[in-house]
Amino acid sequence: MSGLTPPIRRENKKEITDSNRLDPVADRRAARPFTLWREVLVAYLAPALMAGAGGVASGQSGLTMAAFTSIAGTSAVVALLIGSWLQRRGRSRPWTTALPRVMWRQFLPSEPL
Repeated sequence: MSGLTPPIRRENKKEITDSNRLDPVADRRAARPFTLWREVLVAYLAPALMAGAGGVASGQSGLTMAAFTSIAGTSAVVALLIGSWLQRRGRSRPWTTALPRVMWRQFLPSEPL
């Protein structure tokens, strides 16, 4: 058998493959709609667990405390801001063109780095 053959699933002792299924896409899971709270939760938990584990492994209590407060909190806030911006991105005037050019000159370097 070749490694390119799709796995065979059996239902009621009958082999079900894409070729003999009536509707090949019918039983595939539909894409979940975007929910901001899930993204923010993952953005909080991922750095909190990794940095917390690093703090515990190295014996640094300050890193362990910072992992669940400032490190993960900052990540969650950034995910919340970017996620809410992406949900509203259909606006007619994006925030990049709404700011005056003087404001952009303060944030962008005048010479290439």
